[in-house]
Amino acid sequence: ISGRAEIALLKGIKDKQLKETLKIILDQCFFAKDIIQRLLKYSRLGKMTKNPVDINKTFQMILKLLSHHLELSNVKVKMDIKGKIPQVLGNEKQLHEVFINILRNSADAMTKKGMIYVSIGKTKEYVKIEIKDTGNGMPKKVLERIFEPFFTTKRNGTGLGFAVCHTIIQEHEGELKFESKEGKGTTATILLPFISDKKK
Repeated sequence: ISGRAEIALLKGIKDKQLKETLKIILDQCFFAKDIIQRLLKYSRLGKMTKNPVDINKTFQMILKLLSHHLELSNVKVKMDIKGKIPQVLGNEKQLHEVFINILRNSADAMTKKGMIYVSIGKTKEYVKIEIKDTGNGMPKKVLERIFEPFFTTKRNGTGLGFAVCHTIIQEHEGELKFESKEGKGTTATILLPFISDKKK
């Protein structure tokens, strides 16, 4: 469908209404394609290779990747690394997706300018990552459905972002939870089991 629409647009259609309709068809094709790709990814999450991952270095890399997006959103990030952080056993690409998704959503929750506080520490068994924003927060009804596939409050959202994130963290034998209050921001907490010295 997208291919036919693209060919039609290349033929220099003069009818403005028809041209606009074809553009809408093309945009919706790409939107549908994105949903299908996310669904395929969601169904294949169980198949992954795991390697030692340095969470601190991973976050530094992600912040560089998102620097332009955060700058456009007028959002600043403050990092707090609590001591020496052990490595976790995981799939770095999938963990990237989780962190990027949460950071993007935090940035999008700011109506003007704001802050995102990232704290990385450890408990007895887990590397603990907290991502706290000063955004608008979420009502209780939204918070209760945040991991539900296809549930979204965004106009062009697919509702798969946090559902995929939740599944990824579960596959890493970890935990992902959100705390939020309207007007007081949101905190995402991620727990990932670290590689102990005995396992190395």
